[in-house]
Amino acid sequence: MTWLLLMLLGGVVALDAVALGQTMVSRPVVAGTLAGLVTGDVALGVQVGALLELFLLVAVPAGGGRMPEGGVAAVVAVAAATASPGPGGLAFGTALGLLWGELASRTQSVVRDWNGRHVPLPEDGPVLPSVVNRSIGLGLGAEAARGMAVTGAGVLLAFLLAEPLAAAWPLDVAMTAAFLLMGGLVSVGVVLRGRGLDARASLFFLAGMIAATAAAWPL
Repeated sequence: MTWLLLMLLGGVVALDAVALGQTMVSRPVVAGTLAGLVTGDVALGVQVGALLELFLLVAVPAGGGRMPEGGVAAVVAVAAATASPGPGGLAFGTALGLLWGELASRTQSVVRDWNGRHVPLPEDGPVLPSVVNRSIGLGLGAEAARGMAVTGAGVLLAFLLAEPLAAAWPLDVAMTAAFLLMGGLVSVGVVLRGRGLDARASLFFLAGMIAATAAAWPL
């Protein structure tokens, strides 16, 4: 049942990223929290989602660009982390989530090509509203199915590999958290430098991060 619910969540976050809504449900911290709710450990879901949010701040889906799928990554990562609680599970979950987010993004081209072949064209005959609506529905359905498929495969892999791989992780909780946080902050530095933010904007950005962390801490 958990696997099915996580797979359905993967379909939702895949749609939300670009195709439908864009309500930010697909952001890693939100998707991770929802995945934690499904697996029964909301605190761990927030923790994993927040870590992936740092790593994937540079990945903003826009237009036809292909970026790592943060929502799918978070769902898979939380599944792995909850399957083997502890520093090893956290490290494996984060790594698998980042890898799976990149792999999932590569499947977007398949759906986009499929959508392109099913777009009604004026030279093929009258483009009626019903034809357009059907084309949109097929595209949204294909995107949801893609998100469910890649998430389901990732979650299944997480359940199978979490325990044996997490057991081999050599670092304790504190060192693991420091190691992962260091990696995430590299991405934050790239964002701050790449956006050309001035000192005031950078201060507000960091203040927002601190406030969000403080708000989530009781969880």
